[in-house]
Amino acid sequence: MRMDYLNNLLKRAQTRGMEIKQPSTGTLEIMALKEGQVIKARIASMLHDIMMLELENGKLMEAKYTDMASGNLVEGQKYQFVVKTANDKQIVIQPVLEDVPAFSDEAQDIARFLEKMGMTPDQEKIELVKQLIKYEIPVNERMLYEMNKLKHIFEKLKDLLENNMVKIHEELAEKNIEEVFKGLLKDGLPISVRADEKHPDHEHPMKNFIADEEGIYFSKEQEQDLVSARNGKVAGQESTIRCNLNEMNYEKLAFLWKHGLKMNIKHVSSFNDIVFRKFPIAKQLESIMEFLAGDENTAELAEKFEQTTHRLKDGLPHHKRDLQEILKELYAKAEMIKYKLESLDMHKHGDVIKQLENLKNGIDFIGKLNQWQTFLQIPIAIGNDQKNLEIFIGRNSKKSKKINPHDVKIFVSLDTKNMDVVQVLAEIQEKTITCNFRVANEQIKRIIKGYQEKLAEKLKNHGFVHIYFKYAVSQEKLNLLDVEGIDADKKRNFIDLKV
Repeated sequence: MRMDYLNNLLKRAQTRGMEIKQPSTGTLEIMALKEGQVIKARIASMLHDIMMLELENGKLMEAKYTDMASGNLVEGQKYQFVVKTANDKQIVIQPVLEDVPAFSDEAQDIARFLEKMGMTPDQEKIELVKQLIKYEIPVNERMLYEMNKLKHIFEKLKDLLENNMVKIHEELAEKNIEEVFKGLLKDGLPISVRADEKHPDHEHPMKNFIADEEGIYFSKEQEQDLVSARNGKVAGQESTIRCNLNEMNYEKLAFLWKHGLKMNIKHVSSFNDIVFRKFPIAKQLESIMEFLAGDENTAELAEKFEQTTHRLKDGLPHHKRDLQEILKELYAKAEMIKYKLESLDMHKHGDVIKQLENLKNGIDFIGKLNQWQTFLQIPIAIGNDQKNLEIFIGRNSKKSKKINPHDVKIFVSLDTKNMDVVQVLAEIQEKTITCNFRVANEQIKRIIKGYQEKLAEKLKNHGFVHIYFKYAVSQEKLNLLDVEGIDADKKRNFIDLKV
């Protein structure tokens, strides 16, 4: 009778989220689950607010309702559930409704591919495969394992840095991230990597990819030891470079891998600061100039930087090579000023010396990106402020490094004084140009549209016959990765995944 009652109840409402708790009896087991993972399970029984799920491996898992949603769940039937949160005390899962599929068609193709490789599909693995395909990186077990390992190492190092448990100097920042981590282990910091007790060496490391996280972790005792180590071994060692390892994800790792950039702290920090504009060139330069101008002994050095930024602005109408040469000049001036400050008072000017080194790293990073594409981020003097300007020129054809001016995409992003960030993606096909503007609000859109006719006349003077304007209003700003990926969905082939 009680089961009939619950079945009737579930015909009117379907669970949206369930709290899974570890049963007190030893006969039931909770498998290792990770947020975003999708599991398949049959509802073995239901009673009041409790259901028993039979997993695909035959094990049982007890689930408790936490809220309800429209739909039906039927005892004895199989369903898909998405893990919403997972921790030591509870796991919250959400059933996948028929009108809200677990995966998109794209993701379902990847899920089937992963199953053929002997892996259980989940959201994280699917996202990783998507990024590998997007950047045309071979999709195989070893690559999935390496990317997962890199992500976890970067995340653990970020935690160590945020808790002042390690300090990073320039030499370490340039080393491969795995080499750095092995060095920390060798130096005696109590950092542990989980032993692969369940999976001997003869078994492939991907067997429990993601779910076991085979990764880096601290026991409670090791956390306490790390604090002691911080007061002993690493105390007094100052980081000489800005470390920004925030929000490491598979898209960033795949981008760096594709462009042949070494996986190290220096590149990742510059990547976050420059491409994701956490601390772009213009802001770095403005901060340095403000510091230099505030000291009578260094005020003339600030003027040298200012002269260079005016030259960058004047060089805009000219060839890209002119801008690159001025960026090299900016790099040289940063190097010269750094040495000058070190000779004056290393302790007094320590912070700005560090900023100058980071500015050089950022310019160097842009140079490395330009081995594969055309990307510039330059400071532009607007009034008394330094504003950020980005230019990206994308080639539609990957067969040649030479840019075809009749088949090209040009992305420009300018941090203005009064109109927030104005972005435009110009798509050129022969004598047709489409200007896709992206602005912060409707008022800015109206201002730009007021100059639309003048802009059209200028473009006609450059030989364009068909001129189109499109506008999008959004607070979200596009970055280099967004622009690179605009056509990626059209070019992906989700059938031939065995690259």
